[in-house]
Amino acid sequence: MLVVEINNIRFDDNNENCSIQYFRTQGYLFAFVQALDLGRIDLRLKKPKPKRYWGLWDNNEPEKSMLNIFRNGSRWPSLPK
Repeated sequence: MLVVEINNIRFDDNNENCSIQYFRTQGYLFAFVQALDLGRIDLRLKKPKPKRYWGLWDNNEPEKSMLNIFRNGSRWPSLPK
């Protein structure tokens, strides 16, 4: 089970609205993540909004990889098919 939260963004692999897909290219592993924006702590959203980020992934350190993607990853508009 992977649950990572930073500021107002939360990834929970048990939540059907969160997802992660992995792609390997040019010798690197990348993850495309859909997480949930919960809203500010003092103003939580009634319905969390999906947010999508991608970045480098390390299978040996999934929590650290997820945090790095949230902090430094790029946004993307929809899931790759």
